Amino acid sequence: MTHRRVPIRLSLLFALAASAPGNSARAQIPQYAHVVVVVEENHNFSEIIGSPSAPYITDLAANSALFTSSHGTEHPSQPNYLDLYSGFNQGVVADNTSLLAPFTTANLGASLFKAGFTFSDYSESLPYSLPGNRSVAVAPGTPGATAYGFTGDSYSAHAGLTEYERKHNPSVNWQNETNPGANQLPATTNQPFTAFPTDFSLLPTVSFVIPNQQNDMHDGTIQMGDTWLLNNIEAYRQWALTHNSLLIVTFDEGSEDTNTPVDGAANRVVTLFSGQGVNTGQYSEPVTHFSVLRTLEDMYNLPTSGAGDLEAMPIIDVFAVPEPNTLALVAAGICAALAAFIVRRKWRAPPEHEQVLSRKRTALVSTGIAIAISGFAMVDLRAATVIAPNELPDPNSAGNLPATQTYGDTSNLFPLFPGAGTSLRYQQIYDASQFTALSPGGEDITEILFRVGSDAATRLDHGAFATTIPAIEFTLSTTSATPDNLNGTFTNNPGADATTVYGIPGTGSPLAVSSSGSASGNPAPFDIVVLLTTPFRYDPSKGNLLLDIQNFAGAASPTGIELDGTFAAGDSVSRAYNFGNVAAATANNSDTIGVVTEFVTVPEPGVVSLLVVALSLPVTLRMRRRGLTR
Repeated sequence: MTHRRVPIRLSLLFALAASAPGNSARAQIPQYAHVVVVVEENHNFSEIIGSPSAPYITDLAANSALFTSSHGTEHPSQPNYLDLYSGFNQGVVADNTSLLAPFTTANLGASLFKAGFTFSDYSESLPYSLPGNRSVAVAPGTPGATAYGFTGDSYSAHAGLTEYERKHNPSVNWQNETNPGANQLPATTNQPFTAFPTDFSLLPTVSFVIPNQQNDMHDGTIQMGDTWLLNNIEAYRQWALTHNSLLIVTFDEGSEDTNTPVDGAANRVVTLFSGQGVNTGQYSEPVTHFSVLRTLEDMYNLPTSGAGDLEAMPIIDVFAVPEPNTLALVAAGICAALAAFIVRRKWRAPPEHEQVLSRKRTALVSTGIAIAISGFAMVDLRAATVIAPNELPDPNSAGNLPATQTYGDTSNLFPLFPGAGTSLRYQQIYDASQFTALSPGGEDITEILFRVGSDAATRLDHGAFATTIPAIEFTLSTTSATPDNLNGTFTNNPGADATTVYGIPGTGSPLAVSSSGSASGNPAPFDIVVLLTTPFRYDPSKGNLLLDIQNFAGAASPTGIELDGTFAAGDSVSRAYNFGNVAAATANNSDTIGVVTEFVTVPEPGVVSLLVVALSLPVTLRMRRRGLTR
């Protein structure tokens, strides 16, 4: 009887881990659920970044992957849009509508549809039109009119202003709803910006957003375009940071104005990526519209569209590669043990080889166990939560409630709802003793959450609400100040590590907040969420935590909503604030009140799993020295 060798190598285990369902460790470019590409107009890099007229984009760039050597591909506008969308200008070298349209050449939208994804182009000021005559704008309410699919060259709802321009809407050049041919698109992909969903989960896989010429900096000012982005795109960007989504902002071309010499000859423009898993910072590699298109194509495993993206290199260095999926590692460990069991049951070696085979099976099982333990260890690296203060008593018993159920003995409008148009500077301190759950050396705070108050049996039910605070800024720092002893001068309280974690410094940003409400006398969920754009590293051993909030325009409290809080003297929180003057240097009130706050933190990734692997290495090496592994 002969015996065939059945080689089972350790590399197989890692292949199993990499191919396990749900594995998130994509080699280079993650596949996002949604990508929004916003195209601005005709300004050089140096006209935008650092400009006092563009505070939002400047702040966005500081919290994104900013490409410092990004360039438009040509002049004037339309060829750049076609390059970005299809890898080739389709022979269009001016801003006129091509007589060859609708094109049948390859393009991003068609490739996405063929691969089972979706695409839309959202153009601001796109008018209504009739399916039988898409080139003529008609009034809303016209029988048969639809608010999509317009193919005309331009449209403006305001006399004397230029608004929608077809030359800035690349996908319309492939639109054909009557008799679509190869690579042509339905009219429904050509949408007005009013159709851009407020529930961002309803967005297509990839979408282009085209502001009108008053808001894309072409005819309007830089400041107008900057404000439009803040008001219309920032909410999506915030959402994208935690929903596997990406925002790309770019400019079609640099300035053609001969009186604007800086960057003009090089056609240097702003291009930035912001989203979940994007490593912030400045990147100096050369980037063009072809590079951006190639990145999107590789992201969804699409073919290239034209000569430009075919030759371009995709952008890969800005994306963080996550740790191996926990379940994949566990699965690999289990597979190793099963493989050893099968080998033992199905394959018997001659007596003279059985001892060696037994040792190899032992090594295989040991490796599988190590992989499984690493996977299970990674489960502990989930986000942690800290609720402060957490020493609040249960009003219905003599004991304390668990931290997840504790609620305060008061409610307060501050710091979110001081009243419409009433600004507020607000500082609240949290004693370091509240953060014992954090890992030694501290953790990154990534979210701050509040909740609706429910402090007294007589309080009316606080109903569900959703609203937007117009302009607010959050800063965190370590502080040497202590509860009930905040200094009346605001600048004396923050520590040297003070970090703006949400909002544009000095002006704030809009913050969308909502809650499912609270029944009287019952703890409410922490569902008023501030997702930090910049995590803050907090180490309780170095001092207490200070939350510094500047509410620049105030906000009205919807349906009388107040936040859960406590006013007990001597507890772990207190506050100082100036009601009515966000720019004030000193507080006009201080007290022992503080809102009950939940902090979500994330420890250093991979520490436990790396420790497990490190501990398992000596065993593996010893097996190798003894000839038990190959």
